[in-house]
Amino acid sequence: MLKNYLIVAIRNLLRNKTHASINIFGLVLGIVICLPIITFIKGEKSSDRFHVNSDRIVRLYTTDNNIEYSEIKGYATSPGSLGPYLINNYVKL
Repeated sequence: MLKNYLIVAIRNLLRNKTHASINIFGLVLGIVICLPIITFIKGEKSSDRFHVNSDRIVRLYTTDNNIEYSEIKGYATSPGSLGPYLINNYVKL
C-alpha cells in the first residue's frame, strides 16, 4: 500500500512540476529558517542550567538616562565590587 502511495505521489510530482517545485521549495525554506531559530531558543533556555542553584541566577541590568541627548541606554554589565556588596546585603544562606 505504501508503494502505491509513493507511485501516485511521484506521478503527480512529475505531472505538475511547477506546482511541486514551489511546494517543495516552500517546505525546504520553512525548515531552513525554523531549525536555527529552534536551536537558538533551545540554547538560550538551557543556559546556566548546569549550576546547582540555577533557579537563583539573576541578571543585573543597568540603565543610563542621558538627559542631554534624551536617550536611555541599557547595559548588562556591573562593576566587580558589586558582587561582595550583594552577598553581604541581600544573600541569605
